[in-house]
Amino acid sequence: MVSSSSSSATNTSDKPYDITNIKAYIPFTLDIELMKYDAWRDVFETHCNAFGVAEHLNPPHDKRVVADKKEWERVDALEMGIFRTITQNLTQSVHKKNQNAYELWDSLENLFRDNKDARAMQLDQELRNIGTSEYHTR
Repeated sequence: MVSSSSSSATNTSDKPYDITNIKAYIPFTLDIELMKYDAWRDVFETHCNAFGVAEHLNPPHDKRVVADKKEWERVDALEMGIFRTITQNLTQSVHKKNQNAYELWDSLENLFRDNKDARAMQLDQELRNIGTSEYHTR
């Protein structure tokens, strides 16, 4: 016989524990060389929203009161599954001892946003060089 409490819908706080293989939800690996950060970020955020853990990707608030600190830490540790969706080289670039999910998320954001600007400037310069070299060869 099934009790009424066990037949009810899964509590949002129980959903993170349903994640057994984060790679099943994130269909590709983030790689600094491929520059697919925006697509990866959208998929990862969607995953976090679906499992009710998106708040772990936001900056911590000093005034936040966590009712169950141990529970918060367990869910945050699950969110550190981010590492299973990025390359080893990228992991080595952003990993810091005792970091939480937000700190990792922020490190990735900063790394890719900085690289995106630098890459855009590099491509712009290459285009200018191509135009200049074609002009001089005529």
